Amino acid sequence: MMNTKPLREFLRGPGRWYDLPEIAKAAPVAFVEAMLDQLVSLASPFASTYSTRDRKYRACFELDQELDDENALGSDFVVAFVRAFDQLATAHHEHFKEALGRYLDVDLMLLHRIFARCLTANIANYAADAVRYVLGDERRLALGYHGDQEDSIVLISALAEHLDAETHRQLEDYITGWRGSWSPPADAEPRTRLRAARAGRLERLRLLMSCNQELLSDAGRREVCSGQRAFAEHDLSADRWSPEMREIKSSMTTQQMLNADTDHILRLFDRLRGRIVARPAPWHADGMLEHAARQLQEVAKADAAKGLRVLWGLSQEDLEIAAGGILEGLAEGQLPPDQIVGIVRELEQRGLRSREYRHGVARTVEVSAISSEQRDEMVGLISGWLEPAASEGDGRVWGMRPEGEAEPDNVQSVLWQSVSFARPGGNYPLLHSITSMLLNVEPVSKGRWVDLLATHLARDEDPQVWSVLLWDNIGNLIDAGADRASAFLRDLFQRHPGVPNTTQTLVLAGRVQRHLDRALTQWWLETLMASNEPQVAQAAGEILVVRHASLSDAEWTTAQIESVLGTEPKDDVERHVKLGVALGLGEMWGYDSNRAQATDMLLRLIPSAGPLAQAGVLRAFARSGPLSLDDYVRRLIDAVIAQPGMLANSNSSFLIELLLEYARLEPERLYRACAALLDVVGGAVGDIRSAHSFAASYIVDAAAALHQIDEENRARAVDLIERMTALGVEEASDFLRSFDGTRDAKPRSPTPRRRRRRRHRRPRAVRRSR
Repeated sequence: MMNTKPLREFLRGPGRWYDLPEIAKAAPVAFVEAMLDQLVSLASPFASTYSTRDRKYRACFELDQELDDENALGSDFVVAFVRAFDQLATAHHEHFKEALGRYLDVDLMLLHRIFARCLTANIANYAADAVRYVLGDERRLALGYHGDQEDSIVLISALAEHLDAETHRQLEDYITGWRGSWSPPADAEPRTRLRAARAGRLERLRLLMSCNQELLSDAGRREVCSGQRAFAEHDLSADRWSPEMREIKSSMTTQQMLNADTDHILRLFDRLRGRIVARPAPWHADGMLEHAARQLQEVAKADAAKGLRVLWGLSQEDLEIAAGGILEGLAEGQLPPDQIVGIVRELEQRGLRSREYRHGVARTVEVSAISSEQRDEMVGLISGWLEPAASEGDGRVWGMRPEGEAEPDNVQSVLWQSVSFARPGGNYPLLHSITSMLLNVEPVSKGRWVDLLATHLARDEDPQVWSVLLWDNIGNLIDAGADRASAFLRDLFQRHPGVPNTTQTLVLAGRVQRHLDRALTQWWLETLMASNEPQVAQAAGEILVVRHASLSDAEWTTAQIESVLGTEPKDDVERHVKLGVALGLGEMWGYDSNRAQATDMLLRLIPSAGPLAQAGVLRAFARSGPLSLDDYVRRLIDAVIAQPGMLANSNSSFLIELLLEYARLEPERLYRACAALLDVVGGAVGDIRSAHSFAASYIVDAAAALHQIDEENRARAVDLIERMTALGVEEASDFLRSFDGTRDAKPRSPTPRRRRRRRHRRPRAVRRSR
């Protein structure tokens, strides 16, 4: 076995080739001229074939591995050549052709794989060169890593789209006449010769499947069909070798569909459905059908006449998956709305029922400028498609941490978070289309819209459908009338109890309270506070704080707040409600106008706060912007320092960060906070296995800041450093080594603030839409 250790050491020298790809990209011509001969000289001694009977280029497996894995340790050396040739092929056509001709006969797999990839990526400019390249040597039919043909398949798949029938026939004959990449010895056993013949047939089959299936001869199609039966256990899809992503695709591209006759496109669907005799559907036909249907949308957008011919030529079975996309394409291609509506009527008479068709119609009429009469007709049609969901779901909070108690070191707000989610399926596209047609076009019909939603309440539905619909349209619902909106929400929450527990609805609850009936919002909040779901209970505590700040005259809210502040929690639900109150007060504390009241409440909460609520209080110090240092801030800082147990939470480092900004104004408080933290956590400071690992750098920064003030504070700095050194904290030892014999330490770069939060926004009512 060849010893490749010297090559590995050459490739993977630490940082040796770090800048080489950028150099190659900046000066590709000079790089290729200077370095390509060296690449050939470097790889040739280590290149070999699998056996003497291989009909392949010699492969240097170390370099080929680097080509396929850009994250490998030595990949920068190989990637540099890839970048250089990419630039040549893209912007320096003559230089690329010159390099291709000069090194065409080099017996090195790596170089030819790079050539093949560059030709594939720029096939429109090099179609003729690629034909000559592929037909020039049979070894170019077996380009790939470790025995596969990936680069050859990708190249031929891209090339086939640019060939006329005659040239395509030459390519087909060349492939069918190839014996394969391995030739057994003459005296081989029959079993070995049979295995070689079978391997060659499999290689030819994969190449034929990467050709343009519509241009194959009858003999070629028979070979593909019989090969699919013979190798049914293999993954034979030529479509999986797409240059962009290895995904199942239609064997016709969008451009080919635009250039092809309508009959060819219809025959594609027949073949994928297995309706052509002696040509069974491939194993991945379902995925290819879906992709072909999506392509028809682009065809209809670019050529409405062809889209219509295909639409009316498809069978009932194919219309179910393709009609919706074709309609969307026709609408995007500006087909008149009257024709769109007429097509929908005709398709309805044919009895289409698939989800793909109905969702496509909903999206089509939503963006078409149909008349008010047609709009009423389409609203009636789509509302008739609404049906009970298969499952209502369990109403768990979506997109948040799993069920169970929150970790004190990793608490986060529910209301003050960025909410992101995917649009659901099922009935949502239909409801969204109805909403758009009734609310976004004059005359607005909010009453009819609410009536349709109220009718849908009787059906089983996924909570995500309702919560996303509310998220998008809560302003419209409120504009329909506060009483009507409150009645609808009460019915919704009673009929679908999972809806109030979703993230979107929880965040909305904090924003719309002042616009709804107070009896409803009180009942809503009581329901959340009684939830056994920890995150829901936490959200209830945060909503309670928002309600107290915006509806200060609500006696019930004040009583609930007082109860949470003054009592010990008895179970997990109450603990999470208290955590929510602490987080809500911490957020309110960040606003100057609310700080006085929030400070008093936080000071009352701290004595009865458990680890969770204490963590919530500490999050108040995690500010993303400047915080004015006033008496209320000092009172809260002193209260936290006086509770050593609170400093055991890793969020206590936010307090140190805040005090560092005011080191010269509050050196004594900064020292007390750091000393108290060291007393509580000890050697955990600076230990990367601990949640307090960040704190060491902040305490050293504090010592450096104190050291610059005066003699009294210099003694405090020395005390902190000595204590940390005794605990074995490496950052403290580094700080001591930074002294140069003077009384002052060398300047120290401040530690970046950790986990900077987004800009704070006070929860507010959703802006009402028209």
